Formats: sequence, C-alpha cells, structure tokens
Amino acid sequence: MRFVVCLLTILPRNVKKKNGVRWKGVCGLEFSGVQAKMLYRIVSKIGRAGATSKAKAVTIEEAGFDLQELQWLNYFAGVFLGKVKKTIDKKYYI
Repeated sequence: MRFVVCLLTILPRNVKKKNGVRWKGVCGLEFSGVQAKMLYRIVSKIGRAGATSKAKAVTIEEAGFDLQELQWLNYFAGVFLGKVKKTIDKKYYI
C-alpha cells in the first residue's frame, strides 16, 4: 500500500516546529509510509545534532542512529531526493 505524504525539509526559520526542529512541508510525493517514517527519523536526528552544512556534518555515532535507521541511511544518502548528504569521510548532513 502506498500513501501520498508530505516530505519534510529542515529550514533555519519557518512556522511549524516539531521536536525542536523547524520543518517546511513539500506535498505531493508518493512513497510508502515506512519510507516516510524512516526519512523523518533520520532527518530529525541529523537536524537535532546540528548538521545543517558540510562543515557541521556528523558521524553515525554523533547522530545516534539505531540499527534500523543505519540500514536506511545509504538509501536516503544516495540519490533519493537528495535530503541527506554524505561526505567523503562518511559524515552526514542535511
């Protein structure tokens, strides 16, 4: 089963705020609920760690990913919409 969900992007300033992270929604993208949930968890953890630029990128340990998030990390850090970016030294930022 597939759902149309709003993909969330972290911005420095916006109206909506959840878990201390500011979000802007981009609606109309279609992917599964599991993908949406994992993307939200990964992006929010990277955002809470303060990795909003290449200079502030964090390692897996600093972001505090669990095993399930680690398994999805390469999928989202690859070519999937480019939300999560990966540096050469395996650090992540949004």
